[in-house]
Amino acid sequence: MAQKDIFGNETKFFEKASFFNGAEFTGNVVIDGSLVQPSVWSVNEGTVYYTNGSMSVGTGSPNFSSFGSNTSGIEISDVNTNNALKVQSGSNDFYFVNTPTDNYIWGVNNVPLIFGTNHVERLRVTTVGNVGIATDATNHWPIDSDAAKVLQVKNSTFWNYSEVQTDIGHNFAWDGTDYRYITSDEGSRIAQFAGNIIFNYAPTGTAGNVLTWNESMRIDSAGRIGVNVTPSDFGSGARAIEVHSSGSVNSFLALTNSTTGSGGAAHGFNVIMSDNEARLFNRENGDMTFWTNATERLRIDNNGNITKPGNCLFSGRNTSGSGTAVGSVNPLLWTTVNINTGSHFDNTTGVFTAPVDGNYLFLSKIGRRATANAWVGHYMLLNGAEYVKQWTRPGATPAVSAETYIANNLSTIVPLSASDNVVVGWYTGYSAPTTATNENYLSIYLMG
Repeated sequence: MAQKDIFGNETKFFEKASFFNGAEFTGNVVIDGSLVQPSVWSVNEGTVYYTNGSMSVGTGSPNFSSFGSNTSGIEISDVNTNNALKVQSGSNDFYFVNTPTDNYIWGVNNVPLIFGTNHVERLRVTTVGNVGIATDATNHWPIDSDAAKVLQVKNSTFWNYSEVQTDIGHNFAWDGTDYRYITSDEGSRIAQFAGNIIFNYAPTGTAGNVLTWNESMRIDSAGRIGVNVTPSDFGSGARAIEVHSSGSVNSFLALTNSTTGSGGAAHGFNVIMSDNEARLFNRENGDMTFWTNATERLRIDNNGNITKPGNCLFSGRNTSGSGTAVGSVNPLLWTTVNINTGSHFDNTTGVFTAPVDGNYLFLSKIGRRATANAWVGHYMLLNGAEYVKQWTRPGATPAVSAETYIANNLSTIVPLSASDNVVVGWYTGYSAPTTATNENYLSIYLMG
């Protein structure tokens, strides 16, 4: 009797394997080339062959050489367009089916498909298509619905939760209402939800108990990153990394490399938020530098000294004479140069050259023993032109004595451009300042 297979095509099956009842036999049975009596086999139609330990339908020469020359088996060959082997237990039907284009291992009823080796379950396909690898009936995914498509490899899971969410993680399952532990270990999950990537963890628990996720990090659909927090919206198109610590615990961003060694709590560089105090923290015995436009602007060395490379700081005292006159001004030179950061003051010419654009503070004092009616002219030139000046002289009365002393001070803030030059000196043709120790000075500082 012909039956229809899972595709609706008539396919010839072995329905019985009885050596005693041949009532349904309508074909032939050939064993080792000899026709035998119908009582040996019970089949529907066609010829059944038994040859050298192999049984076949549709061919007298079953071939299993792909698996070795001494291989026996059962072959169904070209009996119909589609050929199948059916295994039935009660109402549970199961098929191995071959068509010209496809091969099927096919379950018809509402039961899982299970693969095993060494008498141990190795892979399970549930009735709705969830797949468990290295699972068994006690630890496979507990919910089995078309809404939840799952690939479970032992205690690790790939779960298509919905059209907008997919979960990948370890030691968790969903029972239709709650997440639950598979084992008592910690749980972890990466949830891809509506454009967000969410990283979760759960502490150790009890197998089968409800599991509650804690969010460790989130990358939202706008590309913002939040550590222990949903990142704030800093405005359209803005990208940000936000690190949050609960309570009064400090928040850290740690940077290390092969030179500093790993372990940001003891090495490298930290950005720290401590209560309402913000810290930049270099844990190494090195400098901290600040840059703009690929140029170093500020340096704090390992002793806490602050310098501004490309900047300047000058201090000189005790005039030693003058350089070549610039117009009507003799530039002051200095016996003692205390500081000349960047060497922007030339103590052979008395010319200061601005290294960068900025506002510069100049403080200068010159003095001399007084002579009646003798002028002292104190000048500052900017790019050779008079910028600021001051004149002093003692009068004839009261009478000038050897103890009479005059002092002349200049103090001003000058906006300079890079390469501008400044000269501080005394006016040619009038009285020169004293060269006595510690009587005169010049200080220059770039304020910003």
